[in-house]
Amino acid sequence: MKKTLSPAGQEAEVAAAPTISCLIPVYNGERYLELALDSVLGQSFGDFELVAVDDGSSDSSNAILKRYAATDSRIRIIEKPNGGIVSALNLGLEHCRGQYVARMDCDDIATPERFEIQMEVFDKHSDAVAVGGLIQLIDGEGQGMSAPGSPSRVSRTRLDVFPPVVANVQHSAGTFLKRAMDTVGGYRSNFPHAEDYDLYLRLAEHGRFYNPGKLVLYYRVHPGSLSMKNLECQETSAVLAELSAYARRSRMEDPGDAEEPLGLDEYASRLGALCPQDTIRRYIDFRLWRRLMGARDPDAAAFQRRVLNGLLDPRCYRRPMDRKLNRRITLSLGRKLLRTLRYEPVRLLGRRKPMKLAK
Repeated sequence: MKKTLSPAGQEAEVAAAPTISCLIPVYNGERYLELALDSVLGQSFGDFELVAVDDGSSDSSNAILKRYAATDSRIRIIEKPNGGIVSALNLGLEHCRGQYVARMDCDDIATPERFEIQMEVFDKHSDAVAVGGLIQLIDGEGQGMSAPGSPSRVSRTRLDVFPPVVANVQHSAGTFLKRAMDTVGGYRSNFPHAEDYDLYLRLAEHGRFYNPGKLVLYYRVHPGSLSMKNLECQETSAVLAELSAYARRSRMEDPGDAEEPLGLDEYASRLGALCPQDTIRRYIDFRLWRRLMGARDPDAAAFQRRVLNGLLDPRCYRRPMDRKLNRRITLSLGRKLLRTLRYEPVRLLGRRKPMKLAK
């Protein structure tokens, strides 16, 4: 502890900066908030602070945060009028004092060793800017929906191919190097529901991403979760973020720096051959199908038909970008079938096998 003067001139003790700042934005998260807080406060790695940004909640979230803060000095609450996830995250970043920023959502559950696992990776890899790990999908009741898996098998982003190979971590399972986040300017608001993906593409210019093969988070998917409600917007924004990265690599002006979010038409106008609209729209459909399949959403079948129709259409083989996209789709279909045969063969018969939570 060090001492400083309060505004009234009185001497007060101020805690030394922790190694990790765990940043949790909260908006009307009362249903699962206590589970999320308990999972953070029970970490085996104890040198952290918890920065909770209440983004104008109208439920009991603020009362829950204050009750926890009253009994644990590691919790700091930042209150603001409702302004959305990007403003909450950037405000929270301003208050994070740690060398690393661990993200958490208020409806997810961290495993007890999450921070310990991730700090071991940072200590081992000096080029790391982000560390995640394995995640397991759970539903609104906490039941397992998938086997534990990694969001990325690569540590370095490649923009010399299409679709790009993007190193990433599950956002609410990721711990990030704070100085790298400051260098790239934090989160940008021009990519609705994909502000994390845009961040990854910019962080990739400063280091590597690592996903150790250990479970670090139970990621909750339920009808009220932000990503499921805004999935189409999220996937479109993610593709636009990739196009912005291609623009930066080609030393073109980044459309993501515009004062207001731009749509695909505006990107096509600014980027020309980098953004053939029909190809990009097929790519967005492919991404949507893949996400919906992972969440076992019934709408996945419609997007699967659109994706397969594109593979069978001779017009979708004319450009190099089309042929590269078709190759990626084919490989993805093959990997999906192999995973199903290995882990959930009963699904091929149309029956769902109950999934246990991993430890």
